[in-house]
Amino acid sequence: MALQYHHLKDATAKQLTALLCLFLALPVTTVAQARVQKNKAVETQTRDHQRSVHTILSQHLDDSSKTQVMVLATPHLRILKDCFKPSATDSLLSALRRYRPQLIGIESIPPEEIDAMVKKGGDNAIIVDAFAGKHTSYAAVTQKLIGRSATEAKTEADSILQWSLPTDASTRLNLIVHLLAANDYYSALLQWSYLPQDARTHNNTLPDSISRQMNEALLSPNEIHSLAIVLAKTLRLQRLFSIDDHYDDLMLLPVNETLSEEISKHPLYQEIAQSTLYTNQEAMLRRACQDGNLLPHYKYLNSPEYLLMDVDTQWSFFLRTKLPSGLDRYRLTLWEVRNLNIASNIRKATATHNGGRMLVIIGASHKPFLDNYLNQMGDIKLVNVDELLRNINSSK
Repeated sequence: MALQYHHLKDATAKQLTALLCLFLALPVTTVAQARVQKNKAVETQTRDHQRSVHTILSQHLDDSSKTQVMVLATPHLRILKDCFKPSATDSLLSALRRYRPQLIGIESIPPEEIDAMVKKGGDNAIIVDAFAGKHTSYAAVTQKLIGRSATEAKTEADSILQWSLPTDASTRLNLIVHLLAANDYYSALLQWSYLPQDARTHNNTLPDSISRQMNEALLSPNEIHSLAIVLAKTLRLQRLFSIDDHYDDLMLLPVNETLSEEISKHPLYQEIAQSTLYTNQEAMLRRACQDGNLLPHYKYLNSPEYLLMDVDTQWSFFLRTKLPSGLDRYRLTLWEVRNLNIASNIRKATATHNGGRMLVIIGASHKPFLDNYLNQMGDIKLVNVDELLRNINSSK
């Protein structure tokens, strides 16, 4: 019996061991599978959630009826003053005319935002002086001429543009004065371009100094003067939409010196500062200017390859530096905030033009961020500017 007992004991032990192994092994696999399934479920839910807003809204509109937005990445043409000729943009403008935008957005602070920042003063005034100094200096002069505030001038200008478009130089000059008083400098400059030459040279409405400076502005290389205004005039548009934002610059003012010092000492800084992506880009721009045709450069600047390399080089940098102060990530955060605000301003502009077409002309670094944000909106269809430009013969 003792022997049988030991056999039974051994058999039971083996069975228990087997069962224990099975017990221990199975839950590990089951838990792992459960985790995988749970993660997949979470990913699916996240993906479905991310798709839901855009999908739910966009399913009610076909692409042809959505509000179209095209974001054109541009270099800052002011650096080309030594070689720029207006004809250098002819091929590019020909391509943009095919799109036939009904609204044109430009990289300038919205007039009402300028007025609000002026009233706040402090650091806001510093930002306004840096990025809208001309706007406010002309506004101060013209507000005195008409005896109206910026808000009152805007109301009058909006009324004129909505109900009684100018048909002669006198009424157009009145509109220009009100636009200037409202801090809407670039819309005023567009209206100025419609005036006959003699009215731009001699008029009793504006001081000679302002008239002279506006004439000079129309001839100076600048993506707003050389592209937006020329295109808007060709299409008989009556105003430009300022969609820029400088919240990042405002918030960086108190820490800018510290951030600059920390970044400049970082080993990665020279890598970015000497990046061939930017040195080659500027060389290409100057070569295109000397050749008298900027279209090839705009094709390159708006290509997915360049835009993604720009994000990886310029903005990933602030996640790679790992500054103890955290100011690198703060800088990137503010850049994202700025572009979110710009996207919001674009959407505001399209709010009264649903189903229309808007062109946004803006610095190249903004484009990939704006495309990403705008592409999430249910009633927005992004127009592929890269495809539009590639289909235009650069030799034209």
